[in-house]
Amino acid sequence: MSSIVNLVNDLPECYQPIYGHAELGINSSRNCNDRLSKIEGIFISLKEKLGRPLRLLDLGCAQGFFTFNLAKHCTVVTGIDFLDKNIALCEALAKENDFSHVKFKEDKIQNVIDNLNYDEYDIVLGFSVFHHICDADGYLSTKEKNKQVSQFNSNCDVRVGS
Repeated sequence: MSSIVNLVNDLPECYQPIYGHAELGINSSRNCNDRLSKIEGIFISLKEKLGRPLRLLDLGCAQGFFTFNLAKHCTVVTGIDFLDKNIALCEALAKENDFSHVKFKEDKIQNVIDNLNYDEYDIVLGFSVFHHICDADGYLSTKEKNKQVSQFNSNCDVRVGS
């Protein structure tokens, strides 16, 4: 556990609650539980409609709050973040919790989107990240990245919700 504490202490910002360590995320920048409950409902519905576990790509996974909490509905989970300290923490949490189906990669979201295989994932999350792309690459480039992600799995005829 002390290694997790050290990894959290090395973060420039504790943006999300820390999975399995509520005491460490007490001062996190965001309370993510409200969004998690809504998103998890969508995951459960989609999983039931497809009749199988899901495959998740979490762009800008930060400290992995959504990645880990949604992993129970998935067989394949990939978290992407540009910050090596976030990835180090996520990898330690994955190991601590025996999440062998959850992988993390340090990379820019733009690179991942450009190299995305569109049959690889069922759901792509990108919470609070596209404004960073806009800041770095400009509006038109960000618009193109959003278009690429929105066309992801566009042939899917599964609709969730009303």
